Amino acid sequence: MFKKLRNKAVISFCIFLLLVVGGTSLTYYFFAEDLYVAKKKKVMNEAFQTLQTMEMEDELLEEHSFFKKYEAESFFVMICDESFQTVYVSGSKTKERIMRNKMKKEMEMYREDAKAELDEEETGTKIILRGKMQQKGKTYYVYIYEDTDIIRKSVAYASHFLAYVLLILIVLGGIFAYIASVRIVKPIEEMNRVTKKIAENDFSVRVKVPVSEDELGCLACNINHMAEKIQKDMNELSNYNYLLMKKNRDMAQFEDMRKTFVTNVTHELKTPLAIISSQVQMLQYDESKKEYYYESIMEEIEKMSHMLSQLLGNSFLENKRKQQEMERQDISKLIWNLIPKYEAWFSTKKIKVVSQIESKCYAKADTGQIEQAVGNYMMNAYNHTKTGKEVKLSLRKEGEDLYLSVYNEGEKVTEKEKIWEKFIQLERQTGNESRVGLGLYIVKDIVQAHNGQCGVNNTENGAEFWIRIPAA
Repeated sequence: MFKKLRNKAVISFCIFLLLVVGGTSLTYYFFAEDLYVAKKKKVMNEAFQTLQTMEMEDELLEEHSFFKKYEAESFFVMICDESFQTVYVSGSKTKERIMRNKMKKEMEMYREDAKAELDEEETGTKIILRGKMQQKGKTYYVYIYEDTDIIRKSVAYASHFLAYVLLILIVLGGIFAYIASVRIVKPIEEMNRVTKKIAENDFSVRVKVPVSEDELGCLACNINHMAEKIQKDMNELSNYNYLLMKKNRDMAQFEDMRKTFVTNVTHELKTPLAIISSQVQMLQYDESKKEYYYESIMEEIEKMSHMLSQLLGNSFLENKRKQQEMERQDISKLIWNLIPKYEAWFSTKKIKVVSQIESKCYAKADTGQIEQAVGNYMMNAYNHTKTGKEVKLSLRKEGEDLYLSVYNEGEKVTEKEKIWEKFIQLERQTGNESRVGLGLYIVKDIVQAHNGQCGVNNTENGAEFWIRIPAA
């Protein structure tokens, strides 16, 4: 998909160059000569109008600035009187005799209202003005022309040059467009990869390609912020789900216990109640044995009380045993599978994750709960570790126990006991209050369900949160 986008950018840029430079070249090729001729005609007409206002008998006519101006325009100007004697000729006078004879032959073509026109001759195409003026009873003939062959050749050479320029620009422009499109498409491709992972519920990924502080850069920052926010919310949601599932499980177990208890009580109390009922009835008919019946009733009541206590105790013990039914699991393998996820997650803050996992660490455990406990420790470390610092995840055997710890460089824990309670606000060393959620409370609950212990040790440069559960 992104190759297509890159190719489209390159092709579009090349087409743009082709339209701009190619269009300019074609416009120049077809219209440059016409524009030049039209401009020269206008200047030639202005020159003739100016000549009509000048005194032709002036002895300083050849030094007049008018002729210098229009000679700079490459005009050939020749003025003859009515007997075709030269009054003025511009530039070289080698052509004077030839041009004077030519003017004499074409004298009928000269007009007082003459206009410049394009004339095809044997010697080439020229812009010519044949004018006639009347001054002090004398007639003057004005011949002005410019050869257009030079401009025609110049246009041809320039057109070829522009064609080469167009070819070079398309090649260089294509290379430039490819490089520019790569710089634009690469961040988009990276953001597409990250959003695809997020859609697959992998919130540990981040946009890693350096982007500029433009719209793409803002979009990348927003994607990273979104992923981090979702990851944190998912972790909190997992904690709440754990509490909810535990509560539902406890309620279900309590309901089973209640039904069992009611069933047992109903069954076991039938006989004592029947005896008590019969003895109460006998009191109505045989008062002589009243004391005996009272003692018998009290004895049955005492038996019922003892029976209820025993039934309650057995029900709670059975429920507790069900909670502790777990299977032997490889905790080392579980942690190894989690490390790549944590490394990708922590890399967003440039936090280095160091792992030291001993193999073949087995325990009777619920892997889902152990993973959640470790995840809460890692989330706690992520929130309290500054950029560029280090987090260390360790697992080893210590005697008959497994010892799992998460160490992070950062602030020390000031109130070690309160952090394990729900929704506690602690005062940090900085003096600001920090709200502690359910994470550590969940860890404590999970560890207790595994007959283990958990705690925190302050070190010189940070804090170490640990879990100790029986090995299997």
